[in-house]
Amino acid sequence: MENRYFKDKRISLLVLSTVMTAYGFLCMTKYCFSAAMVFIVDEGYMTKFETGMISAVFWAVYAVIQLFGGVLADKFRPEKQLAISLLGSGIINLAIYFCYENYILTMVLWSLNAILQFSGWPASFKIVSSMVHESQRQAGTVIITIMSPIGVLFSYVVAALVAHWQQNFIISSIGSFLLMIAWLITAKYTNRFVVTEQILPEDKKNTKVGDAPQVSFLRLAFSSGLIFFLVLTFLRSFITQIQTLIPVMINESYEGVQPAFATVLSFVVLVCNVLGPILANKLAYFFRNEMLATALMFALTIPAAFFTLLLGSVNYWFIIAATALIVLCASANGYFTMTLASVAFVKWGKGGTVAGITNAAAAFGIVGANFALTLIADKFGWIPTLITLISLIVFGTVLALIGTPVWKKFKNLT
Repeated sequence: MENRYFKDKRISLLVLSTVMTAYGFLCMTKYCFSAAMVFIVDEGYMTKFETGMISAVFWAVYAVIQLFGGVLADKFRPEKQLAISLLGSGIINLAIYFCYENYILTMVLWSLNAILQFSGWPASFKIVSSMVHESQRQAGTVIITIMSPIGVLFSYVVAALVAHWQQNFIISSIGSFLLMIAWLITAKYTNRFVVTEQILPEDKKNTKVGDAPQVSFLRLAFSSGLIFFLVLTFLRSFITQIQTLIPVMINESYEGVQPAFATVLSFVVLVCNVLGPILANKLAYFFRNEMLATALMFALTIPAAFFTLLLGSVNYWFIIAATALIVLCASANGYFTMTLASVAFVKWGKGGTVAGITNAAAAFGIVGANFALTLIADKFGWIPTLITLISLIVFGTVLALIGTPVWKKFKNLT
């Protein structure tokens, strides 16, 4: 197995900074439709369900392709794969800008965008977790996790500032092209500083599970209880998507609240989404078991989740505060169930693979939310939608508690 990394800290920092920026912008582009939903619905272009379906199809395709993207990030140069994702984002967003009035074509193009994003996260995670200088990797994994919610936040900032929601796509296109060029220049310049080592089988004596130095990935997955993390990642991703519905929910539940102001109100929730991984990183020093920390985060949101049932009966700022706490804890769980879970497999050369699998689970959670939550909201209203979230939060708490001893046993072996 080939191990490639940077010894020069300054060069490594340049790579880290460029990857962070590129990945964060990719995350922003993925939420163009979600960020513009309140404007699209208000102008009558599409219903909540139709807009949600475009996002749901995107994330469904994206989830499947992530399973391959993670493996490719471990086997081939992640630098090139990140460039492909940036190029694909630029092309598709440009096409959407000119074709948004055709619903079917828009859905097809957005699905193609999901395919071209096959290695955005796995490649970025691979570079940050194993290629940058060793002293920068821990901070890098925290920051790369934060870049996703930062990207989501900026997608809503752009949606609130542009004159027309369609301009979201042209901005995403131009930014993707520029960042692709910046990344290619950076990668070409820094490639001369990459140190390459061949890892021989006997060098793996310190990376075994139990007595098996070359344990298979399936055995690793089962012994670690990875399935628990996949389900929990799905749940926390599903729950986090309430942030995309906040503008529409507030706009429809409170008279006099305009779409633009409702979008601005949602910034409070989106900022909490950014702060989640930072909180999780601090908690990681006290909770060595990521599964137990996940259970705690889920449990803390249960009272706030029940409080949201007062939607329309109390001032909207109380609802914003409750949903902000829910999203803060769910976002923190993303650091535990995706980033730290993937880091645990880096020593076997499977960090990219696990990053792809957990990212696929997260994407399926977004699919479920965009399909189920928008459908329930359209057909039955917001209270049944919130009850659905409460049920998932309680289920996540119980599941994480069940998985805690399994993950503890695995970590003790490693």
